[in-house]
Amino acid sequence: MFLNPFKGKTVLIMGGSDGLGLALAKAFAREHANIAIIDANKEQLLIAQREIEGVGTGTRCLAFACEVGKGHI
Repeated sequence: MFLNPFKGKTVLIMGGSDGLGLALAKAFAREHANIAIIDANKEQLLIAQREIEGVGTGTRCLAFACEVGKGHI
C-alpha cells in the first residue's frame, strides 16, 4: 500500500505564478495536495490558479497577490 504524504495537506509556494514555482505547484497538485500560491503579478497569478486547479485531481488553489521581496520596517 502506497501512502501519499501530501494528500489533504496544504503547500504554500511563493513565486507560484510561473517558472519553477508553478511547476512545483502543479507537481504537488498531482499528489493531491491543496495549494496556496503567492506572487506580485495578479493577472499571472489568476492564470496559474486556473492551471493548477485544472490538473484534474480536485485540488484547490488559493492565490494571494502580494510583494514579499521588499521588506519595510
